[in-house]
Amino acid sequence: RADQNLVLLDGAPLFNTSHLLGFYSNVNSDLVQDVSLSKGAFSSQYGGRVSSLLLMSTRNGNKDGWRMSGGISPIIMRVVVDGPITKKLTLLAGGRVAFPNYLLKLFPTASVKQSRAFFYYSNLKLTYTPNERNTIYLSAYRSHDNFQFPGDTLYGWHTNVLSGHWSYLLHPHLQLNLTGLYSGYHLNVDGVTPGLKFRFSSYIEQREGKCDLFYTLQQKHKIQLGTNGILYKIQTGNVQPTGDYSSVNPRRIEPEQGRELGVYLNTEWELTPHISLQAGVRYSHFTFLGPRTVYEYAGNVPRSPETIIDSAQYIQGQSVQNYGGLEPRLALRVQVARYTAVK
Repeated sequence: RADQNLVLLDGAPLFNTSHLLGFYSNVNSDLVQDVSLSKGAFSSQYGGRVSSLLLMSTRNGNKDGWRMSGGISPIIMRVVVDGPITKKLTLLAGGRVAFPNYLLKLFPTASVKQSRAFFYYSNLKLTYTPNERNTIYLSAYRSHDNFQFPGDTLYGWHTNVLSGHWSYLLHPHLQLNLTGLYSGYHLNVDGVTPGLKFRFSSYIEQREGKCDLFYTLQQKHKIQLGTNGILYKIQTGNVQPTGDYSSVNPRRIEPEQGRELGVYLNTEWELTPHISLQAGVRYSHFTFLGPRTVYEYAGNVPRSPETIIDSAQYIQGQSVQNYGGLEPRLALRVQVARYTAVK
């Protein structure tokens, strides 16, 4: 399932990973330093997904001098600027904008000419290196999309991501990482049919704090230990009529909040030149938070307002329900040939 793939940009999750119905990715390759893909088995440092893990890290700004690069095509224009602000502080900024609306208007067919498609996104990264043992960076990302078939609903969505990270080398073999993250995804759907005009909106927001320790016993044996806390806020649906003569009835589902706490231990060990082992365990605990009204219904009858027999009120931040459990992981990789491995 697509929603079981965890995609992280500088440590923060991206809830929508493409533009123009999947034809373009949401990250400019000119800004990316490295990409790592894990399928099926990945470190217990990461929870919440089971299919795959995609890690994308943007590069730091150039320390030696300012430089600019970019490109333009019939549909997309992109630009990247980076360089040193001071000897210890660098800047990386870039963006990409698509303008297929211009090309759509050139088509002779009215159904194509009246369609709409547009997106843009931008990245910003500040990196501060006071000395060889400390690295601090602040990374921001913003994207916006909209799409419409002629006479149909208008779809629009935007993403905001903010990452703050401090890496401190406590010892040549021990590194401490502290990270603060925000990721938000908002969706709007606008109905344009006369008499039935409406706006549907929903969103998911995630705030996270992480603390990780990385210890290297030797080059072939690594141990990771850490903890994290996440605060979720989700609005699953809000429908409001628009215009003066819309017959759409307003309806709003109350937002939901949750808190997740996790702690993990993970080890990666190259037992021999051809055999490697990865083992770990993670404990995750999730709390459903108020405000919330929980209803109790009569037994053996359909649930409806008429069958409510009691209710309980939970105030803001109060625990409504708790879930928790261990997540053990084990992976063994055997290299049987130069380009062949059994996992």
